[in-house]
Amino acid sequence: MKRKNVKKRLFVLIILLALFFLIYYSQGEMINSTKSEITKSSLDLMQVENERNSSIATLNLIQSQLAENNSELRQLKSGDIYYLHDPTMQEVTDFINDYGSASLQNLLNNAKSQGIRCAYVMAFLTSGNNYPLIGFDTIDKGMIYFEAGTRYQVIPKIGSAYTQCVVGSPYSIGVFDIISDIVCIW
Repeated sequence: MKRKNVKKRLFVLIILLALFFLIYYSQGEMINSTKSEITKSSLDLMQVENERNSSIATLNLIQSQLAENNSELRQLKSGDIYYLHDPTMQEVTDFINDYGSASLQNLLNNAKSQGIRCAYVMAFLTSGNNYPLIGFDTIDKGMIYFEAGTRYQVIPKIGSAYTQCVVGSPYSIGVFDIISDIVCIW
């Protein structure tokens, strides 16, 4: 009987060893599988975090643009940006003294940015030439005109020589420079 017990015990021991190795092996596989899942989850989490950071950056940019748009909208509603007024002669004189040496386009832009209503004026000559001017409809002296760059005041009259229309006569009188038309664009 003792031999049967030894055989039974040896059989149970072999079964237990087999179970132990099976459990040990399956735990190793589970650990490897778990490590793989953790690595994959970490990579997924990093990707989600990168997308979140990108979304936050985009959101910050959109908020900044929205703040700018709201500021412009408030200015539009108050009329500050587009409210232009006819200036006084003193306002025009100060403006020309400050900006008169600029190009005509810069003069027009600067006047409008300061709320001063002005016109792009073209004096056409019979010779085919023309003189671009800036014009202001002042509330105390009426329409006045200036050359861009020279700061010369001009009082253009159709049928007159352009050089005779420049206040102070800084130009020599030309023969073929008679003003044929004056166009104001507001």
